[in-house]
Amino acid sequence: MLRAIGLVPPQDEILLYVEEHGPCPQAEIVRWLGRERATVTRTLQAMEQALLIDRRPSPNDRRVMLVELAEVGRATVPLVREIWSEIEGHMLQVVDRQVLDRVLQVLRRVKERLDWALWEEMTRQPDAPGRTEAEALEWLASIGLDQSPGHVDGD
Repeated sequence: MLRAIGLVPPQDEILLYVEEHGPCPQAEIVRWLGRERATVTRTLQAMEQALLIDRRPSPNDRRVMLVELAEVGRATVPLVREIWSEIEGHMLQVVDRQVLDRVLQVLRRVKERLDWALWEEMTRQPDAPGRTEAEALEWLASIGLDQSPGHVDGD
């Protein structure tokens, strides 16, 4: 489907990322994709040649390359969203609603555990402001966790 609009993976993902986050450092895209720097650089060069993106040095640090959508890239983003919507529609047609509900439940639990781990890591930082148990409980409630600190029910 992507080939029909002249894209190959992960060009679609990069277009959507830059559209959502605005101009961003090339290194940020490398980290986000989790791929080798050289591979991402080649992909960005191809996208630049196809007039999908522009790359320019950051005004704050000339060593940093900023990536932003070019006019063709901005015009391509809605097409990418349509393709992804169609793909999602096909996927959901073959997935039973109960299975989908269970997958969403599991993903919510994973998010809860990651949120908890993040909070624990933040409070371990030497320069983190002091955290009381009350602050911890308030923070956990704000992200939808009702468990006591240190406990997340398993399924």
